[in-house]
Amino acid sequence: YDTWQRKHQYFNQNGLIKGDVALFYKEHAKAPYWSAEEKQIFIEKFTQSPKNFGYISMFLENKTTEQCVQFYYMTKN
Repeated sequence: YDTWQRKHQYFNQNGLIKGDVALFYKEHAKAPYWSAEEKQIFIEKFTQSPKNFGYISMFLENKTTEQCVQFYYMTKN
């Protein structure tokens, strides 16, 4: 190490979870229930505007953009 490296330290906080880790994973691991109607709306809107999950979630009252992204990647073939 040179003198500059000794003076400056890098603290990586990538992926840092503040608070209760078990609670964090419990909330993020559960997959929400999708009714047949919600799935149909998702498919219709996805064909109109692929991967525009913010747009798609506007038509699904009980789903967030994050849930739409998760649904896409969990059901993608």
